[in-house]
Amino acid sequence: MAKVCSLSSSSSGNSFFIEARGHSILIDAGISARRLTQSLKELESEEKLAGILITHEHSDHVAGLTNFLKKKNIPVYSTRDVLNELVSKQIVSPLSCNEIEAEKSFYIADMEITAFKTPHDSIDSVGYKIKTPDSHSFAVATDMGHISQCVLKALKGCETVFLESNYDPELLRMGSYPYFLKKRIAGPNGHLSNEESGKMASNLINSGTVNIILSHLSKHNNNPSLAMASVEEILTQAGLFRNSDYRLFAAAYDTIGGLIRF
Repeated sequence: MAKVCSLSSSSSGNSFFIEARGHSILIDAGISARRLTQSLKELESEEKLAGILITHEHSDHVAGLTNFLKKKNIPVYSTRDVLNELVSKQIVSPLSCNEIEAEKSFYIADMEITAFKTPHDSIDSVGYKIKTPDSHSFAVATDMGHISQCVLKALKGCETVFLESNYDPELLRMGSYPYFLKKRIAGPNGHLSNEESGKMASNLINSGTVNIILSHLSKHNNNPSLAMASVEEILTQAGLFRNSDYRLFAAAYDTIGGLIRF
């Protein structure tokens, strides 16, 4: 049996969890070490953590990493450029680092992991697809400004996807953010809007995805109800119906999200 959930997912902090056959993995550590530890205790997985995958170096994905690693000797995995950046900023020790390559699979415990490039304005940015020993598949696909063929190819057939749905265009346009930040968010290397997320979700469902968990929602330019309504409308127009063709959720901003078990 496997289980997955988000520990937190927003523009303020991100961390995702998967456990299979007695081993667990975190994807990102963008919340405090205290919250990471408490979340793992609640999931009864504190002593099962086998590795931490980092998508990229932005603070909402690594903010808790340094203090968390002071208490636990856990290997950290990411691309060379990201690891070099984390080491140079003394966020991680070189001794903790394990370099990976996009599109080249590797294993943690019995889980097969493949990183894939995501179009984002960072030093390097990847998502992760994980296959459990009993052939279930799960992925985190956030922090991308447009829907690339690379991402679609990587996620094709994936059973459960944490999919970015960062902002509502009208809330972003009318909001208080400075123009340069609005332009960055809506740009080709920024983040996905609800509408773009809905279009991508349609592609994924048609290729076999069952569970879509909308993730990395902005606290200022979006909300769970709006994101889910926008995505569901697009999917309905595409002839796909909730709880029949797919299941739709929204990851919680600051707490453990709904647990999905396989």
